[in-house]
Amino acid sequence: MKEYSLHKKNERPYFSWNEYIFTPIITFLITAIISYLSLYFIGIIFTSLLFLMGSAIINFIWMGYMKATPNGHHYRGPKIPAFIALLDFLRTYFIILSILVVINIGVYVLVVYQKENVFYETIFYFWLAVVFGGPISYFFYKYALYTFSLYGQALRYTRLRFKIKYDPETLILIDEVSFLNTTKKRMASCFLNRGQEIDFSIPLETYSISKKNDIVFSSRFSEYAFIPINTNIIKVACYAIAENTYYEDEVEFPYSKLYFDQNKYPLNSPKILRGKKTDTLTLSFYKKGKIKLFSGQNLILEHDLKTSKTILEEEKNIKIDTFKRKMACNDMVFSNLKCDTGILKRIEKRELISQKIVAWNLIIKTQQKHVIETTDCNNQSVDIKIAAIEEITTPFKSTLPYAFMCYCNVLGRRKWVEIQMDPEKLYDLLIDKNDYKFEIHMSLNALTAEVHLDIKIKGNLCHFKAWEKIIYQESLSEIQEKLHKENERNRKNSLWNGINKLIQEKEYSLAEEKCYQAIKEYPLDAILYFYEVRILFYLHGKEACYNKEAYFIEKTKHDPFGLSRIYNNYGCLCDFNLEYEKALPYFEKAAALFPEEIFYTANIAETYYKLKRPTEAIYLAKETQKRGYISDVMNEIINNKGRFLK
Repeated sequence: MKEYSLHKKNERPYFSWNEYIFTPIITFLITAIISYLSLYFIGIIFTSLLFLMGSAIINFIWMGYMKATPNGHHYRGPKIPAFIALLDFLRTYFIILSILVVINIGVYVLVVYQKENVFYETIFYFWLAVVFGGPISYFFYKYALYTFSLYGQALRYTRLRFKIKYDPETLILIDEVSFLNTTKKRMASCFLNRGQEIDFSIPLETYSISKKNDIVFSSRFSEYAFIPINTNIIKVACYAIAENTYYEDEVEFPYSKLYFDQNKYPLNSPKILRGKKTDTLTLSFYKKGKIKLFSGQNLILEHDLKTSKTILEEEKNIKIDTFKRKMACNDMVFSNLKCDTGILKRIEKRELISQKIVAWNLIIKTQQKHVIETTDCNNQSVDIKIAAIEEITTPFKSTLPYAFMCYCNVLGRRKWVEIQMDPEKLYDLLIDKNDYKFEIHMSLNALTAEVHLDIKIKGNLCHFKAWEKIIYQESLSEIQEKLHKENERNRKNSLWNGINKLIQEKEYSLAEEKCYQAIKEYPLDAILYFYEVRILFYLHGKEACYNKEAYFIEKTKHDPFGLSRIYNNYGCLCDFNLEYEKALPYFEKAAALFPEEIFYTANIAETYYKLKRPTEAIYLAKETQKRGYISDVMNEIINNKGRFLK
């Protein structure tokens, strides 16, 4: 495969103005200052000797650094011949000397100009361009190469999500999965050493349901891969340890069956670099060398791999040792795995479960708005989102479900509980009841952290206990805090609305009684005191309100909004009594406390209008209209040019 070209990861060239200014430029300036002093006061011969000695000192420091660090090319290496070490020293010495000479050409020109009044303008400006523009030019050169490579790769390769799945008890060790375009000689290989590892020293059946599901049904390998456009061959090689057989084959790849759609994001990236997206590609391995390739849920390839005759016994032993090391198997555990007669039955059962399509209903009852993501046992985990408010029934036609991710929407989308079922036990239950149609009844309450799950078959409740819940306590606590606040707010809104309704119906005594009860329950609720002062006015008149002004201000001083309503209320009382001068400070205090309430400003404008202060009245009336507050009084103020005619 040496003649095949591979996809290369492009790294954006790094450039920082701060580092450019504080690293090379300051270093150059320090060197230039030393050279200037030497050239001006001592002369060129001494400066030349200084360059020669300085280059040697810098070179010794550099060579020592290279030997003393892990990144150095001599670090812990074999001893090299003396003449090669000398050549290496001379090479770096002359490089450093050349850099020092180039840096100080401009300094020499400057000294000549000061001493002899001769200025070599062309040399000086060329020196400036080289010393200060060189690093920037180099960056642009690297960036041009990066951009060219980026576009070239986008034209030759496409990015997709690639997964590998197989039952861990099949004892398969995958050596190679490569995608080839044999026409263009391009190839992409997967780094399978990053796959999920399993500790076989612990029997699979002893794991929790969630851990077992993760081992059995999740992907062994899952990464984004760049495969050649128009790939026509997929090369697969694996060793089936239980069968003692090595499979290796090159299979025709059905690239035409992949459906591509243009990526819309990121918006600031050119269309060609955004590329196209397609469904997840999943390669599943089965016993006796059978493979299946899925695009999303669609089967696009099914093939029996050829048995390889080229692998040697020594290579097989190496692969077995690799498998033991990765899967934490000692010789006894490995022997038990190979001799376990129940493995084949378990594998066949799980293969059947992962492919059998059944009809089932999910019935959810919840007090809060939720989103439920279900995951089934198909070749690819399928997430189906269900917005649930109260009780909802959703039909499905899929393989058996095994996981439900439950998100509560009170704080955005936050997962607070995960439900994991044992699909093998569910399958046994369906076999026992001789019916593949079933219902899953689920009830959720994030406020009380209650989760219930039941199975119904043929309308009868089955006591299915093979499930477990995993609660994400941190998220749940935040959700519950938010729900408690919402419930309190809803409770208060209900009380406010009830009191306000009684006031509107002029049932003042009932409103007063309900208001006192609410204050006992919520003594810090400032709005309740606003209703109390209103009721006091209707029942006992404005003098009673004036007498308790200090009381209402004291009770609401902790809440700017509530206190602003109290001040506004007293301003309205003064206005009702035609005491406009007295009303104005109340409205101004209300607006200062809570400027978001535009009608406070409107009240101030109306008061200025009644006080026959047209300039202030017109200005504030226009301000209210700019902020979207429209009223007949504001229109009257503007139309009358602030002159109160009544």
